[in-house]
Amino acid sequence: MRKETNIIKERRKLKNLSQKQLGAFIGSQAMVSRIESGQILPNAQSIYLQRARHHHR
Repeated sequence: MRKETNIIKERRKLKNLSQKQLGAFIGSQAMVSRIESGQILPNAQSIYLQRARHHHR
């Protein structure tokens, strides 16, 4: 697991958010899981675009 993914997980837990709750904000729980496991490392722009698509459904 990369340091960046640990930071995301730590911040999520500090805010008492589940992966599902954070996923609702950035796109999906699966995306949060993949970020936290180090499978993907998105940049801010990709999260913004994913969030924009998710909220325009």
